[in-house]
Amino acid sequence: MKLLICGDSFASDWSVKYNDYLGWTNILEQKHSVTNKAQAGCSEYRIYKQLIDENLQNYDCVILSHTSSYRIPVEQHPLLKDDILHSNADLIYSDIKDKNNPKLSGIVDFFENYFHTEYADFVHELIIKEQVTALGSTPTLHLGFYNFNLLSTLKDNFCFESIYRKNTGLINHMDQTGNKKLAKVINTWIQKL
Repeated sequence: MKLLICGDSFASDWSVKYNDYLGWTNILEQKHSVTNKAQAGCSEYRIYKQLIDENLQNYDCVILSHTSSYRIPVEQHPLLKDDILHSNADLIYSDIKDKNNPKLSGIVDFFENYFHTEYADFVHELIIKEQVTALGSTPTLHLGFYNFNLLSTLKDNFCFESIYRKNTGLINHMDQTGNKKLAKVINTWIQKL
């Protein structure tokens, strides 16, 4: 099968930086032809761009790993722009809150005092609806590392929060067992197509 993977760090190819064990995307490459556009630290908007920049007719299915609604797109991340894995990362509070970097004080202040979470959730859902429109009839598995409201309404969806929480680690934020479990779930879904 020809697979297109779009998403954030839970779906990106960590082998560009680490090779301790295979991530789930690399495990899928053993059985399928995989094009992985996912980027560590990217916002839902960047995931949308990954998707629409591809000709979906070239793929049998898409695996879409959704990210946090609290990740804000930026032209260049102030800390991660030179990191090979996170060079296209966007901003999220958890990445910068404890850095004690004077350059980040205004951003930290924004997140702590002005960031509007309801608006962020609303925009997140709008972008996902645009993704669904762009996908059309292309078979798609929507993945989430936490269960947000819209995820469960999407046709084929899987919240892998329990796999992630029980198997945290280095590659795709999971250990080798977690990556194998997620790859197995995805391969089972692919076999049903």
